Amino acid sequence: MIDNEQILEAKILIIDDEPANVMVLEETLKQRGYTSIKSITDPREALESYQTYKPDLVLLDLNMPHLTGFQVMDQIKEADPASKIPIMILTAQVDQATRLRSLDAGARDFLTKPFDVLEVSLRIQNMLEISLFYSRIHSANADLEAKYEQAIIDCATTKGKLQREISHREELEKQLKDSSPDMGRVG
Repeated sequence: MIDNEQILEAKILIIDDEPANVMVLEETLKQRGYTSIKSITDPREALESYQTYKPDLVLLDLNMPHLTGFQVMDQIKEADPASKIPIMILTAQVDQATRLRSLDAGARDFLTKPFDVLEVSLRIQNMLEISLFYSRIHSANADLEAKYEQAIIDCATTKGKLQREISHREELEKQLKDSSPDMGRVG
């Protein structure tokens, strides 16, 4: 299981053009004990920040100048198609079409502003727990695959050694048989 300390050390990336929203989220997270928070207010920096910071969770606004949250999600998906990093949408839009479009675009959760501080905190904690658990499983799977590949190499090496040993013994047996009739003759 993922312990609370790991959750509190998880990397959270906040992308919202409103400094007041960023401040509220940062303060909420800090009060809960989170220690790794990065915030940006210009969505044009989102992809670079995502790639360099490597967050465990992204908190994303939808309505921003220059790039919408949907465009940011598209950029992330295009740059990192295998990513399983959860994205939580935090927006003032409450219509069902926006919610469905967000979830279809890759968001894992959706909250409307103004949000309840306790609810957003609990949802963040739950999403991070799942994200970190997935990362742990992915890492363990990669370790098992590496061990499996090494076992295949070791088996092939051992098989080669055994085949050379068998060939060497067969050659010695042949030499012994070939030399045996000569040894048994009396001249």
